[in-house]
Amino acid sequence: MRHEEAGGTWVSSFVNDGKLCVAALRDRIERAYFPVCDGNFSWLKMIPLKVLGFIWRAKKSRIPSAAALNNRGVALESTVCGVCNTTEETGDHILVTCSLARNVLRMILHRCGLPGMDFHSVSDIIDYASRWGNCPKKRRRLTTILFGAIWCLWKARNDRIF
Repeated sequence: MRHEEAGGTWVSSFVNDGKLCVAALRDRIERAYFPVCDGNFSWLKMIPLKVLGFIWRAKKSRIPSAAALNNRGVALESTVCGVCNTTEETGDHILVTCSLARNVLRMILHRCGLPGMDFHSVSDIIDYASRWGNCPKKRRRLTTILFGAIWCLWKARNDRIF
């Protein structure tokens, strides 16, 4: 994007005939290099960007759980998890430590032929997937499966609430 002094306007390669070209913008974003010093996090092309963005936000504890909304001043009836009714609903609880999430993750690992793990946070799952095995292709598959499971747990929670 550049500013033209003569006309006092901004010119962008993402605008054609006065209209924003989303395809050109998306292509530029995907070709960009974004150094993220955030530990182990795989931005895999086979995983949809909305899922990757969500997982990254979950890792940073930035998803709108009941506890997070309460901390932001949103009035809620309760911040207790609606599934297990035992613990405050945080992002890590919804996606990892709730009894439903634990069982789903154990069944997925069992189906993949892996031993059951006790994860305590989304970061634990990301670290496990990024270090698992010696074959990069299998590691990417496991990462994709686990990220998909976390996304589905989030979607199921939202479907139940809304």
